[in-house]
Amino acid sequence: MRRPVIEKIMKEKKYQFCTFSVAGHLFGVDIHDVREIKDEFSITPVHHAPKEIKGLVNIRGQVYLALNLRVILQIRDSGAQAEGRLILFKPKIGQDMFGILVDTHNGVVRIEEKQIEYHQYDQSMPSEMTMKRAITIGVCKLESKLLTILNAANLLVSIQQD
Repeated sequence: MRRPVIEKIMKEKKYQFCTFSVAGHLFGVDIHDVREIKDEFSITPVHHAPKEIKGLVNIRGQVYLALNLRVILQIRDSGAQAEGRLILFKPKIGQDMFGILVDTHNGVVRIEEKQIEYHQYDQSMPSEMTMKRAITIGVCKLESKLLTILNAANLLVSIQQD
């Protein structure tokens, strides 16, 4: 009698997301895409770069693009923000090694697939709008907040499309 219940539990897909905050909004990316999180780094500005690129960061001899997530997601800047954390992604995520600037790292959460509400895309939408929406995979309601799940690979692609 117990066996079918156990098999059902084992079949449910569970995901782990690295969560972080930007301007009070909670976001997450698949933990398997994250290489590391840095709290100490120095950004070298790149002149004439798109506004989504904050600059370059050298981590142990590897140079990463530092992307400004506020600009990519079109979140209003509420004044001067100190650099919080830099989430670096694994090389498999994009053609260039890159990371995103976030305010705080909020840890890792486990979520069952049935908790995720995936976005539906309308083919009649303008391509720019579709690309911006393709950055977000879906949302998940946690106990106290709404978690927006991001597709890390599409963050870099969205800049290259502009």
